[in-house]
Amino acid sequence: MQDFDAERWGGLYPDGDFYGHPDTMLADLLPEPLPVNSRGHTPIDDFEHFCNYSGLSVQRAGPIGFAYAKLAYCTAWLDRLEREAAFGRN
Repeated sequence: MQDFDAERWGGLYPDGDFYGHPDTMLADLLPEPLPVNSRGHTPIDDFEHFCNYSGLSVQRAGPIGFAYAKLAYCTAWLDRLEREAAFGRN
């Protein structure tokens, strides 16, 4: 059986150099210039808004937890933008 997760993520960082470094992974993930959604917001704008209304902070989650939350949020944000471009907005 093929390990699809290892194939997907292992191809990005074959040497494991970025493991445990979500800020580096985020920098690699985000295109330049930052894309904007239909409201004119970037993924970073929306993450900061999410933090404001949810109470997520570096102090509460710790630096590594906060960085991984930001990476996950921005990954999902970019995936949604890509799906909306392909299939239209709900």
